[in-house]
Amino acid sequence: MKVTLIRPPNVFAPSSPTPEVPPIGLAYLASALKEAGHFVIGIDAVGEGLSEWGKVDDWPEVVRHGLSIPEIIQRIPADTNLIGVRCMFSVTWPYVRTVIEAIREKFPNVPVVVGGEHATALPEYILDTCAAVDYCIRGEGERALVILADILAQSSDSKSLSEKVPGIVLRVDGVITRGQEPKRIRQVNDIPDPDWSIFPIRKYLDGGYRYGVDRGRSMPILASRGCPYKCSFCSSPQMWTTLWRVRSPEEVVREMKKYLKEYQVENFDFYDLTAIIRKDWIIEFSKLVIKDLPPITWQLASGTRSEALDAEAIKYMYDSGCRNITYAPESANENTLILIKKKLNLKNMLTSMRTACANNIDVKSHFLIGFPGERKRDTLDNTFFLVKMAWIGVQDFTCSPFFPYPGSELFMRLTGEGRIELNDDYFRSLFNYPAHLKVDSYSEHMSGSFIRNWNLANIAIFYALSFIFHPVRVWHLFRNVFIRKRPVTWFERAVFRIIIQRREIKRNLK
Repeated sequence: MKVTLIRPPNVFAPSSPTPEVPPIGLAYLASALKEAGHFVIGIDAVGEGLSEWGKVDDWPEVVRHGLSIPEIIQRIPADTNLIGVRCMFSVTWPYVRTVIEAIREKFPNVPVVVGGEHATALPEYILDTCAAVDYCIRGEGERALVILADILAQSSDSKSLSEKVPGIVLRVDGVITRGQEPKRIRQVNDIPDPDWSIFPIRKYLDGGYRYGVDRGRSMPILASRGCPYKCSFCSSPQMWTTLWRVRSPEEVVREMKKYLKEYQVENFDFYDLTAIIRKDWIIEFSKLVIKDLPPITWQLASGTRSEALDAEAIKYMYDSGCRNITYAPESANENTLILIKKKLNLKNMLTSMRTACANNIDVKSHFLIGFPGERKRDTLDNTFFLVKMAWIGVQDFTCSPFFPYPGSELFMRLTGEGRIELNDDYFRSLFNYPAHLKVDSYSEHMSGSFIRNWNLANIAIFYALSFIFHPVRVWHLFRNVFIRKRPVTWFERAVFRIIIQRREIKRNLK
């Protein structure tokens, strides 16, 4: 079959621009489809429209970055047999739905399948509210999409699809039906490398677009899939189950070596949900990087855990080029950690942070406030903890309001209690949280305004103390943002984006 994979443009609040990153998930899907003998066309609306900004009809509070809907439609081949659309984040669903409806109008007889985190969390809602969608795929997509394409190449019998395609949700005789449960790929070493040939990867590299901080030409990469933990605020158990599988260090280094040769990259951004579970793995990986690769940098841009990150492991990581680690404690209060099922030793995490800082690795930490059942006094522990982090040298800190993300245990609980009503207003309200605009409280003990203001206060306290304890950082901030224009911490990056990107958005929207 001829399969078209589409990544819609980014939509976001101008006060909180999102990072423009290569679509690694679609690149994996493309590779799997090609290996199975299908022809694949990639349309990355972000990568192909990095210089395009636009307003969104009937949604004045957000901005579109990337190709317009007519430009996307124009790029879809007239003889395509299957169209796949990615929807990772629920906040973008109202716009993604508009894209899909435009596709359906132009291609009324071509089946449309939606995948990603949002489709995994709310497949029935998607099918119930968007007639333009034929299928949703829950969970890991490579095997399911290949089987779907194989079957559709022969017939379109919905009963056959529901029985044979893992993770599919579809309409069978007008009734929305879940097929087989999603099946995880266990032999992760056998998954073919992402196919970047059909996506504009060089535009991202040449333009300096990346997920992490600026360490040069940055390539996305995955060493593992899944997470073995069951945090109640996270959608990972729905998307990936709790099966954690890591590739061999040799396989990861082989892929890195390929990108160094093909794209002349300088840095690798690891997108893993929980990259480091085993100390022996990270040490073996670091040794191989030192032995087999030229000097490079790499960073853990997503949150990771600290159990395996002791002094020995961190020393190897630094020697192999690791320069940034993001820790995700979420809370420093023991009662809150129990509420959200976050299994964490705060003392060990602080020790790990201190060791990383002592080894000249930039450390970022992330907290959330406003969980159901959390009290105001519980949040004071976060403040005490961030003071310690600032003292030991942690570079960056974010503190966000909790919101019930679709697919998470807390989302399902709050929906069952009638505290969440699924509609466009709910999805659009999610734009408010990263920007700390209007915040709804899901805690019985604090208001939305308290959560918002206390989050902002904690951020201000951390960076004020950070600059007091480490005054040289004031000069680094000025030099990296305004002179070099190359931010190397998350705070510098945020300042740079607010000043530079918001100016660019305003100029292009005139």
